[in-house]
Amino acid sequence: MQDFVEDRNVDSLVKNKPYYAFPLIACFVELLGKCLDPNPNWNKNSKKHKNPFSDAIQHYDSFIQYREIDNLEDLLRNGMIHTVCPKDGIKLASDNDINNNIIGCEDLYEAVKTTVKKIKEGVYDKLIKKSINSPYISIENGITGNTNTIK
Repeated sequence: MQDFVEDRNVDSLVKNKPYYAFPLIACFVELLGKCLDPNPNWNKNSKKHKNPFSDAIQHYDSFIQYREIDNLEDLLRNGMIHTVCPKDGIKLASDNDINNNIIGCEDLYEAVKTTVKKIKEGVYDKLIKKSINSPYISIENGITGNTNTIK
């Protein structure tokens, strides 16, 4: 995840093609929510943490302004991930205007970067159940038998 927030390609995408960056950013908000879930399997949610995207918005103070938008997970995350279009109720732009339900790509990306930085600094140690540095995906190579782990 640290690679994501330091990737110049993502920075460029956010600045030059913000619409295309929203689905990627929504995935990383969800991944930050997964860090709150004690279930060691990244692919399964515990009963307490059924909505990792919403968990991230509710528990990390970097996302506090986004708590003002009702049902943000459905409007932004579900809309962008499933149909690459936000659902009715929010608009997308470069900068936030939360009072008018406008989500700014650069602002949301900065909130993700700030959250990751605070996690690295230990600010959320009491909340975090899985490290952002723990293996996220293991892919077994059927030909050589090697396993590549993505963090």
